[in-house]
Amino acid sequence: MTYDSLMVHSCYIGSVATVTNSLGEIKETWTYSSTATKCRFVPITLEERKELGGDYQDITYKVYLLSGAAVTLGSRIQYDSEEYMVKHRYYDSSGHHITCLVKEL
Repeated sequence: MTYDSLMVHSCYIGSVATVTNSLGEIKETWTYSSTATKCRFVPITLEERKELGGDYQDITYKVYLLSGAAVTLGSRIQYDSEEYMVKHRYYDSSGHHITCLVKEL
């Protein structure tokens, strides 16, 4: 079994861009990738929720992505018509995948 075969969901990764409107105000807009990224959404368990402290109490899912995915802290992920914000991101020790802790927006 490969990591790729475990990625059974598809999502879109968003990045922020700042634009200036006609009044001179700076606004943030989110643009999403046009192609779906393979991923795996897994709900946070009760045990994991107890271990996550402080800033991570609002985490709802772990998202697994292949290591080539262009995701950073603060990125947004669209999945099943819902938006999530990446609160924490880390690579596994073998470098095959990225685990993101996300909160629902």
